[in-house]
Amino acid sequence: MRRSLLAILLLCTTGLLWADSLETKTGDRFKGRVVRESKEQVVVRTEYGELTIPRERVKKHVRATYVVKLADGSQLEGQATGEAEGKLLLKVGKEDRSVVLADVKSIAEKKTPPRPKKLNPRQIIETHQRVLQRFKEKKYPEALADCKKILASEPEDNTALYNAACALARMSKTPEALDYLRKAVLAGFVNFAHIESDGDLESLREAPAFKELFAKKDHYTEQAAARAVERITESLAKRGIDAKSYKSVFDKERNFVYLHAKSDAELAELRRGLEAYADFQWRTLFQNKPKRPLYIVVVRTQDVRKVFRGGALGWYNPAASALFCSDMPVHKLLRTDVVIHEFTHALHFADMMARHQRHPIWLIEGLATLFEASDRNGGATPRHSYRLHVVQEALRQGRALPWKAMMGLDQMRFLRQAQLAYAQARYMLFYMHEKGLLKRFYDEYTAKGNYAQDRTAMAAFEVVFGRPIEVVERDWKQWVLAQKVPPIPFLGVQTREKGKRLEVMQVVNGSPAKKAGLEKGDVITGLSGRAIDSQSDLMEVIGNCEAGDEVEVKVTRGDKKLTLTAKLGTRTDIGPRPARRAAYLGLTVAQKDKQVVVQQVAKGSPAEKAGLKPGAAIVEFDGKKVESVRQYFAALRAAKPGKKVAIKTREGEQTRTVSVTLAELTK
Repeated sequence: MRRSLLAILLLCTTGLLWADSLETKTGDRFKGRVVRESKEQVVVRTEYGELTIPRERVKKHVRATYVVKLADGSQLEGQATGEAEGKLLLKVGKEDRSVVLADVKSIAEKKTPPRPKKLNPRQIIETHQRVLQRFKEKKYPEALADCKKILASEPEDNTALYNAACALARMSKTPEALDYLRKAVLAGFVNFAHIESDGDLESLREAPAFKELFAKKDHYTEQAAARAVERITESLAKRGIDAKSYKSVFDKERNFVYLHAKSDAELAELRRGLEAYADFQWRTLFQNKPKRPLYIVVVRTQDVRKVFRGGALGWYNPAASALFCSDMPVHKLLRTDVVIHEFTHALHFADMMARHQRHPIWLIEGLATLFEASDRNGGATPRHSYRLHVVQEALRQGRALPWKAMMGLDQMRFLRQAQLAYAQARYMLFYMHEKGLLKRFYDEYTAKGNYAQDRTAMAAFEVVFGRPIEVVERDWKQWVLAQKVPPIPFLGVQTREKGKRLEVMQVVNGSPAKKAGLEKGDVITGLSGRAIDSQSDLMEVIGNCEAGDEVEVKVTRGDKKLTLTAKLGTRTDIGPRPARRAAYLGLTVAQKDKQVVVQQVAKGSPAEKAGLKPGAAIVEFDGKKVESVRQYFAALRAAKPGKKVAIKTREGEQTRTVSVTLAELTK
């Protein structure tokens, strides 16, 4: 008896039993095992002894599951609820159990395997590509494992479900293969022509379940589309959107499913435009059509802020084969079309997937931005947009991205400089389009042997132009600077919506609005004969005008109703954002223990002028303690040129504070 109790005591000091975690309302956290509890209190045994916590103070109690091995070789799994009269009390399922401590051989926390890390969209695409490579190498178990990795993150990914079925069929696991194939069909993989001809599924063709799928293919196609629409509708409802106002339409011929809140006439116009555009791109650029339904979700203006974040007004999710986009009036103002932008992504990704390729981000975004501003009278002819101004200003400022660097950017680095990167990618392809080489370039790049050796598409550029990339880039710069930026109409007011009133918050100095006599506090009620009660109304009307047009602006100013005339100007605030000006102090510093010590002071620098000397330790920078070199540089980066900062230093036992005016770091 004494030896068994000693064993239990040893277990209690190993740390294996400190698994329950408790958090109090004051933020204290404890790890321990419950030895007694009641409505009034919880007593836990911690590694420092027993601790009593009033129940009213407990904010959160996460109970661990323990594995209790008994002397007779059996074991129990449950949550510890206490100890009493030499017994360990456990909650095993819904049953309360007690075990004599003398019969306990060991107690350990049951370790729950960590959940697999969720893959992001890029990782999912890369894993899909790896699956295809596994099939080429006939490594079917590895292909199946990769499919399951995708499904752990996206259980409804129909491509992963389908490829899992193919791998299982190749491994002669017919029942499992048929199960995955059915799941793939229900999830939206309803390209039955492909299923019927796919050699990977040859071993399934005579199975009754396989034949049943084809007998009901029309039913499954409609069912898969309905389920996908239901999932999308639920996601909209979770964002606080009236999802019932969105209707769905399935275009079986092209495999497009529309989810929208438009009138029948508006939807018909949208469909005509997208269908004509898709037919044109399939004829002239992309060879492969989508093999699964493409879900086109057009978000209403009033729902945009509930769907999109960070200024984005559209996105395409390749894994779900769904694009979400808005048709905000601002697009009309900027002469761009976000629906076409995201729709181009969908067409491009379908082509990439069929080719088993993943194109660089500059080409993916370059094609989408190329056609977002285009004339589509039976085709798609790119026209200049505000992005031209961004590239021209970058070239004039010496901030344009070198082509070799641009082509090698990954998605994260591309997005860090998005405004310039998007614009430059567009105009690299625009230049090629103007030379009549876009189709030839795309075919050259995507040819199997070429793509494998030329992932950035740099060699394809040189081949179609017949010149080194540096020469093409030089000629491109001259061409870009010679192009004319289309004027974007500009009124010059900042407004806010108050109920159904559009109030002027600011009038830009020198703007058409200022010259026309608009004032802060005015309420705009009409523009060019149309009633105005929202910012969307204002942008849409201006978007239908041209720079130089005279417009009639109706405003309410206090009790007065006024009619003013403004001659629209041209927007000039769309160039690349200037690089942030960096502050300069003139010190070289090093870490010594917990001190940041001055090593060198640059001649003529603000630090030298302030009397800072080598050997001094920087204690504070602009009122903040400095204990590491990282903290010092973080404080310096946060400061702006021209700012006067206080720097506290220590030399020996003496401290002093000097005032320094930071200069601007020059190249």
